[in-house]
Amino acid sequence: MKFVRDTHISSYDTWFQQNADAAWGHRNARGLMGQDWSAQTDIGVLQAWDCSSAVVLLEAISGP
Repeated sequence: MKFVRDTHISSYDTWFQQNADAAWGHRNARGLMGQDWSAQTDIGVLQAWDCSSAVVLLEAISGP
């Protein structure tokens, strides 16, 4: 995403937003998002690494 932003390529903006919306829309009751953004995130034990990509994406699309 940094490369796309730094080179002013806007054709991926919609794709990034759709991925962020999918991750957010499938978070569990605790607000956690796993690595599979096509299904509801499990309420069981989650690994930090599995949850981090959604958080990074949400942060990146809301940044400058």
